[in-house]
Amino acid sequence: REKRPEVPIIFTGIDQEAAKRFAGQTNLTGVTADIDVGDTLDAAIRLCPDTRRVAFILSDEGSSTTYLAVQAQAERFASAGFECIQLRNLTLAEAKHRVATLPPQTIVLFQSIPFQGGFQVLAQRDAVAELSFVTQAPIFCCRDLFIGFGTVGGACLVYSDLAAELAQRVALAIRSGSVQSVP
Repeated sequence: REKRPEVPIIFTGIDQEAAKRFAGQTNLTGVTADIDVGDTLDAAIRLCPDTRRVAFILSDEGSSTTYLAVQAQAERFASAGFECIQLRNLTLAEAKHRVATLPPQTIVLFQSIPFQGGFQVLAQRDAVAELSFVTQAPIFCCRDLFIGFGTVGGACLVYSDLAAELAQRVALAIRSGSVQSVP
């Protein structure tokens, strides 16, 4: 960016907090994508009112803002009297073993499985599918890409909506000749 500031940049897939780093930069616009962990868990509790435990499957890799949001919700649920089961940075095999043995009245929030040694054969949605085959607990998520692969759903980020909004911004930038005029 510093070497070629005249090159326009249109981004997507970062949250609003990360986008703040670009404040004041020129020739840049984008579509933010915030994960709503709190609404997903609130919906999960409404759908499963007998829930006593929440298992959080997450990785420290990726968005630190999303990781912190999941951690904040785990603390919120713990303070509300729920048992929180942290399944952090487990391999897929370890996660499968743990979710297979979850006690009754447990729900699962799936965020991600870490890439093992920098390489993972399965996509995250395939990992969710594998987990769903071995657990009795309903699995909730914050991404529409996981629906149909073993999750119940949640307050999901809808990637087709992000793509449509991004395409509109690209078209505006092309028509105007600059991303400066694109909101």
